[in-house]
Parts: sequence; structure tokens; C-alpha cells
Amino acid sequence: MFFVLLWIDRWRKRIAMRRLRHMERLNTTFILERSLCSMFVGSMGKGKTTLITDISLSTESIFRNKAYEMMLEIDLKFPNFPYILLENELKQGMETSTKF
Repeated sequence: MFFVLLWIDRWRKRIAMRRLRHMERLNTTFILERSLCSMFVGSMGKGKTTLITDISLSTESIFRNKAYEMMLEIDLKFPNFPYILLENELKQGMETSTKF
């Protein structure tokens, strides 16, 4: 009985993640098809704030993916560059510049 419940739990989580990814892809295509600026109008309680929050989270995800693709492209252009040393130097510089 325990293994059946465990299997059902994994199965429902898999379905939920599949639906979540599908809805995120729909949100992404909706955002990319729209213009630069959008205005949401409606009466109270219609979900404007929820929509705007969802769009901002999806836009953040889009920007993060684009940044990752750009970083990967640059990394492939310079395969022998020690990026970790540059990152550590930048962190050290930011720490020393913020201390008074």
C-alpha cells in the first residue's frame, strides 16, 4: 500500500510539473508576441496584479535564459580564459569597495 501511494505521489507531481512547464511556455510566447509596453485594465478582483506578477516572473526567466546563452557563446569563443579567477577578483573588488 505504501509503494502504491508513493507511486501515485510521484505520478501526480510529474503531471503537475508537465502542466506548469506547458503554462510557462504559453506565458513566454504571449510575452514575446506583445509590444514593449502593455496596460492592464479591469475592475477590482479580476486578477490584474496576479497577471502582472506572472508576466514579470516569466520575463525574468526569459532574460536569465538569454543571459545564459550569451555567456555560453562567449565562453565557447575563449575556451582557455580563466573565468573563475575573474569572478573571484570581481567579488573581492565588490567587497572591498562597499566597506567604509
